[in-house]
Amino acid sequence: MKLYTTETSPFGAGIKIQIYKKALPVKITPPPENWERGVLQEINPSGVTPVLEVDGIFIPESFVIHEYLEDRFPRDSLRGENSEQIAMQRLLAHLTDAYLSPAIIPIRGYVMGDHSDNAQLEKGIRETHKAFSLLEHFLQTDNLGISNRLSLSDCAMIPVFFYTMYFSQRLNLNLPLSHFKKLYKWYETIRTDTAVDKTLSEIEIALRPWEAANPKIIKRNLL
Repeated sequence: MKLYTTETSPFGAGIKIQIYKKALPVKITPPPENWERGVLQEINPSGVTPVLEVDGIFIPESFVIHEYLEDRFPRDSLRGENSEQIAMQRLLAHLTDAYLSPAIIPIRGYVMGDHSDNAQLEKGIRETHKAFSLLEHFLQTDNLGISNRLSLSDCAMIPVFFYTMYFSQRLNLNLPLSHFKKLYKWYETIRTDTAVDKTLSEIEIALRPWEAANPKIIKRNLL
């Protein structure tokens, strides 16, 4: 069983947290070089990773991979303890994917070199605030996302939050995470988990060459 993902993918990172936490027998590997010449599109027409290979079958989409791994390896479950908790975990993961991930795209774009559209950047900041509010509303505790143990929603959320904070720091933006009591406590708590810390440390290491070549952008007078 192999997970194909890039070192900096937030979606692959969420699955890596699950693999590390449950000590799953999954080999984590970069996509083969020949995938760039059209093989990936044959496996997954969207042309993106992560992709899980199981006995010659290729399973794309991080949410589907998360669920498959829980079905295949139910021990030390990262699902909720009842149907309501499971539903709320899926809701938090969906809100992260549907609201926070798109919101940080223009912020990421500005950091990565597209400085042409301040309006889009400011819209991204507003949408990030909106996503924070939604997630704050549906968090069930001020410790971890739904219960007092790591869950699939935490796996999906934390890499996206890591990049939200990372890009905002590169722009010297003060995103008001501390204004959201439950969300702030969740972010501080989740980073102490060993599987989360290992995964985020790997992303930080992978980003160092890019950081060395791209100094911080100081962008002021934004929302």
